[in-house]
Amino acid sequence: MQIVDMFGTAVQYQMTTKRKPWRKNLYENSDYEDNYTDPSFLKDLKTNLHVRFFTLGEAIQVLHTLTYAISTDTIFSMTFFVMVLNLVFCDYGLSVAMVSKAISLNAAIFGSICLASRLPTSYHAFVLLVESAITLAFSYCL
Repeated sequence: MQIVDMFGTAVQYQMTTKRKPWRKNLYENSDYEDNYTDPSFLKDLKTNLHVRFFTLGEAIQVLHTLTYAISTDTIFSMTFFVMVLNLVFCDYGLSVAMVSKAISLNAAIFGSICLASRLPTSYHAFVLLVESAITLAFSYCL
């Protein structure tokens, strides 16, 4: 509100009105700006209620026994062919349509899983899979 004093100077007065308290309801907060966030906005937020954490030890036991029904000769020949597939689709710096990092990496990881299924213990399978994942994943970063 603007008022002129006795010297002719305009003086600005702000009228303060009592606003309704902010509530977490879209249609009741018309007194507040559109981007206003009340300090109580996140007080009822519950994060990660149903998240379950799994370790690699649980997954390795499954991957270790994944191919027990398949013969060893089949595993070795299948591993050979997916590693050749890895080499074919690997990115050697050429811009051709046949290059696919995803297919190359997945083929190599699948070959490692096949080889890990033939190791004597879950610990050996775990070490092989971790080392192959690290080696293969970081080889694509170079």
